[in-house]
Amino acid sequence: MREIPEILLIRHGETEANATGRYQGHWDVPLNKTGEEQAQKLADYLKEYPASLIYSSDLKRAYDTADLIAKEHSPPLEISIDNRLREIHVGAWQGLTWEEIQSGYSDFLINWRKDPWNIPRPGGGESDRQFLSRIQAALEDIAKKNQPAIVLTHGGAIRSFVGHIQDMHPYEKTHLRVDNTSLTLVTHKNGKWEVQDLNLTPHL
Repeated sequence: MREIPEILLIRHGETEANATGRYQGHWDVPLNKTGEEQAQKLADYLKEYPASLIYSSDLKRAYDTADLIAKEHSPPLEISIDNRLREIHVGAWQGLTWEEIQSGYSDFLINWRKDPWNIPRPGGGESDRQFLSRIQAALEDIAKKNQPAIVLTHGGAIRSFVGHIQDMHPYEKTHLRVDNTSLTLVTHKNGKWEVQDLNLTPHL
C-alpha cells in the first residue's frame, strides 16, 4: 500500500446505452451481460485490495458493480451510497445519441460551446461547473476519512475530476479515455489531489 491513502475511482460496467452510444445521465440503466461479466472480473481482481471503505453512486449500474466488489472482497465491505457521485444530469439529452443531439439542438449547441462551464444542459440538466462541484465535494468528504477507499462512479465524473486536477479545458477532458470498469487512482495530501494512474484495466 502506498504511504498516502489512495482513492480508487472505478467506472461501472457496460450498459446497453453505453453499447449503443446513448447519453445516460441520471437514467437508471442496468448493466448488460457484458457489464456483469466485466464487474465480476473486477470483483475477483480486487478481492484482496487493501481498502476498508467502498462508496457508490446510487444509480443501479454503479451500485450493482460495487455490490459484486463488496461481496467478493476479503473481508466483505459495506457500501456507502452517495448520490453526489452520480453521472452528470444531461436533461433533455438523456437517451439520445450525439448525432441526435447535434440534429435536434443545433442552435443551443452554438451558445453552449461558448461556455460549457456555466451553461447547463437543456431540460433541467447541469453545467460542467455544477457537476464538478458535487463530485469534488463528495470526494473531498471521502478523503477526510484518510483511509484507502474504492469509489464506484461514472465515466463523466472521472473525466471531470481528473480534468480538474490536471487543469484541463472542458473540451480537453472529453478526450480522456475512461473504459467501463477501469481503475483510476488518485491521492490527496496537504489539500492537493494527484492522479497516480488513469484507465487501468488489468482484469479484462
